[in-house]
Amino acid sequence: MPRFLTLFVAFAFIGPNFAQDKPAEVKIQKAAAIEKLAKAGQSKPTSVETADLLVYTSWPEPKAKVLAAAVQKTYDLAYKTLKFEPKDPVWPGKLTVFFVPERKEYNAFIRLVEQRKPDTGDTTSVQVRSKEPYILVGLESDSKFSDADMAGEVGAAVAEALLNTKSGVTAGAAMLPTWITTGFAKLMVLKMDGNSAKVGAYRTKVKALFAKGKAATAKSSDAWGEAKTKETETIAISVVDFLLFGPDPTKFTKVISGFKPSDERPTPTLEQALEVADYKPDTLDVAWKAWVAKGK
Repeated sequence: MPRFLTLFVAFAFIGPNFAQDKPAEVKIQKAAAIEKLAKAGQSKPTSVETADLLVYTSWPEPKAKVLAAAVQKTYDLAYKTLKFEPKDPVWPGKLTVFFVPERKEYNAFIRLVEQRKPDTGDTTSVQVRSKEPYILVGLESDSKFSDADMAGEVGAAVAEALLNTKSGVTAGAAMLPTWITTGFAKLMVLKMDGNSAKVGAYRTKVKALFAKGKAATAKSSDAWGEAKTKETETIAISVVDFLLFGPDPTKFTKVISGFKPSDERPTPTLEQALEVADYKPDTLDVAWKAWVAKGK
């Protein structure tokens, strides 16, 4: 899953498609994108513009258009879910999305444009605190994703960027747990896809965690615990799903706000963040399992 700089809370809400009223900013962003790609040795990218995104990739135009349309849909769902308001743009102009599936080209962008050494295993770079906000998305060297899978990875990166911006990412801020950002991003892609088979498989996989003999071991805390298993990501998605779309949809915002530093709590813990939503790890576990049992 892409790694992001994550975030802090200042829920300032903002609206989609505002960039259409700022063609001058978008024109500057397009020029900046081409300049960055040329610097990284990519002189003939395919570009696709959507309502909120400027997408650049090495893919041919037909595939690039399908990719951009899918990522825009994920953007729309994440935007709606996070309850942005149509007052100001999320970012100046539009968000530039560089999808660079070839690892060699991804590393070249990091070295030549961002002027830093690529981190092993890192597949995403987020730079959204400027007048030319962008995200760079690559893939692991040995990945064997389908085109749809790759579109999902890019969509997840965009969803995380929206969550980060919504929460007021600032340099040096303590980070939201990865399980929250990953769970949110993967959930947005799953719901955007609209594939009933995929959604059904996800629901079945979650319920299977509580099959006979597993109920005692599967816990919501597995989402953030140090011991990672093949079920960790599924649990993270499901817990975020519960917080966002469970009996009280305000819980997600409350938990996120609980991670905001204050004079009394300069580095809030998970337990302190859950308290804002009137949860403790064990009560969250009980509520989450009851929700799953109802087939939600």
